[in-house]
Amino acid sequence: MMDPVHTLVVDDEETIRFFLKETLQRAGHTVVTASSGEEALDRLRETPFDLIMLDLRLGGRVDGLRVLEAVKWRWPQTVVIILTGYGSLESAMAAIREGVDGYLLKPVEPQEVRQAVQEALERRERLACPQEIEEGVLQRGPFSVDLNKHLVRRAALRSGHYRLEDAGHGRRRAYTGHQSLGSRCRRDLDNGLRQP
Repeated sequence: MMDPVHTLVVDDEETIRFFLKETLQRAGHTVVTASSGEEALDRLRETPFDLIMLDLRLGGRVDGLRVLEAVKWRWPQTVVIILTGYGSLESAMAAIREGVDGYLLKPVEPQEVRQAVQEALERRERLACPQEIEEGVLQRGPFSVDLNKHLVRRAALRSGHYRLEDAGHGRRRAYTGHQSLGSRCRRDLDNGLRQP
């Protein structure tokens, strides 16, 4: 039997907190609630959560984006789903830049909440766990590494593959043709190749 998902629900509306708590408890989560950004930050100070359901517009000095920033800094592996009644392109883009795992608009049905949570947790699990697809091929996140041919493939890129070369100190540098990849792509690649 799997351990229950430790979840924090942050919303300034009592009815929404109750709805999310009941919905998630019925799905097997242990749920803690916070009614403000300040209360959420207090709870997050020493306690890691597997999942946070977060409203963007919270009463008080600390809004949802500030809570999201704090979560991603302190507990980067935590899955965060934004649930807001004031969705806009700007708020969605800000949440995406901070690394949110899901974005739901109020009002929302219990099934939509459960589905978004399940998809976000499964996606995070796939990205966190390396998988061996076939002999000598390791899959981690969007990267597929053929250890025999020294090739790295990234699913999101159309160019196909990169050639690995030794960069010293047990690290490898990826090249496409004769051109070096940008530093962010190299960092993503290095992070994707690290063994847990």
